[in-house]
Amino acid sequence: MRSRPWTLLATASLLFAGSLTLQQCGSTAGGGESGQSAFKVVATVDQLMDAIVVPNSQAIWDAVVFTNGELVQGPKTDDDWYKLQMNAYAVAEAGNLLMMAPRAKDDGDWMKFSAALTEKSVATVRAAEAKDVQRLLTAGGEVYTVCTDCHRKYIAGSAEEF
Repeated sequence: MRSRPWTLLATASLLFAGSLTLQQCGSTAGGGESGQSAFKVVATVDQLMDAIVVPNSQAIWDAVVFTNGELVQGPKTDDDWYKLQMNAYAVAEAGNLLMMAPRAKDDGDWMKFSAALTEKSVATVRAAEAKDVQRLLTAGGEVYTVCTDCHRKYIAGSAEEF
């Protein structure tokens, strides 16, 4: 079996998120008896974006290309579809990581955008599992919309970029 070094980041993200879930199952609402979280946030929002969200979402958005209504590029092999699933899982888990303190900017729209990023990315996973180009295109567009809406609210000057 050949090695898949590109899955290292996605795997690490999934393992981290899994550990978060397991930890929360055995703790109180305050993060344990001491009231402090057992997790150590090591990346800023910008670092999380650069390390996980940007490269993985860009891979999703670049996977399907239409020119004049004709499909000119799309995933062809099982490995292509698998890579897209892993890209989408990474973005979905990043949505969860964005909700952790101190990354979360507020309890309102930030949390809604982060949850929507996870939800839309899971739809992208399902589209890749089904090997459905149209669903992948639609779900990827929904991820893009969540990203741009969040950037418009939380990044100064972003409205002009989109």
